[in-house]
Amino acid sequence: MNLDELAKLADTLRNGIADLLKRERANSPPTSLVGFDSDPLHITFNRQGSRVSVHILRMDENLRGQGILCEESGFIISSLQYPYISLNHLYVRGADKQQDNIDSVMTFANDDDAAEWVARAFSAVIKLNKKYARRIVLLGSNNDPIQIRLEQIGTKIKYACLHTDHSLRGKYLFYKGKINIVSVERPGIGYDAIWVWGDKVSRDLDVRTLDFGTNEAVAAWIAAATTTITDFNKKWRMEKTEPTVEQDIQIVRDSIPNYCTGTLEAFNRLVEKLK
Repeated sequence: MNLDELAKLADTLRNGIADLLKRERANSPPTSLVGFDSDPLHITFNRQGSRVSVHILRMDENLRGQGILCEESGFIISSLQYPYISLNHLYVRGADKQQDNIDSVMTFANDDDAAEWVARAFSAVIKLNKKYARRIVLLGSNNDPIQIRLEQIGTKIKYACLHTDHSLRGKYLFYKGKINIVSVERPGIGYDAIWVWGDKVSRDLDVRTLDFGTNEAVAAWIAAATTTITDFNKKWRMEKTEPTVEQDIQIVRDSIPNYCTGTLEAFNRLVEKLK
């Protein structure tokens, strides 16, 4: 096969692929839903030929008015004033809340351009929902000295202290772990510390939010906080728990040197008589 024949074959393949894509776009459903009620952005795209309309079903309030929220292959999602669409941009709900439920409409040059825009917007919304996904972590139980609530919102963590044992209030830095635990005035969160309830009871319900910059940093911090709180609660419970009779007997038994076989045997006989 010479070069001319190869060139003709390549043209045929390109034309065939273009026809397949065109038929696929023509047969694509007119309405597409992206996201769920639990996602940061839940949106619907409706395409009729070259006309596209967008309606926002739900959006997290923490996204409102934040400017550029996400960029995917040159396509941008932003929150400024109100919902609006352009060639490479999807504007979601913004400062003007009265416009929250309007439909954003745009007519493209042809059906293919409209279908391509919907596909790009679809991918961008999926990326945004992943970036700003919410995750709630509860650490500690009803019997533990410390209980906290961590809510991941994208690269941020929203922190609340749910309970601190009274004996720990105002003890400043009372535990050093992967993350330090501190009690001063009020609850708070830092890159290397957790502040639980402190001296000011009126501030117990304070909620603090900290931005870690990346999802990886958030995941690492939550893992460290989980280890720290779990280890402290376990240590505290062990120190507060009264030993059982069996544990006391074993403690005495372990304290008898191995070479004192007579003493150990006498002790064991005494234990048997007392049972």
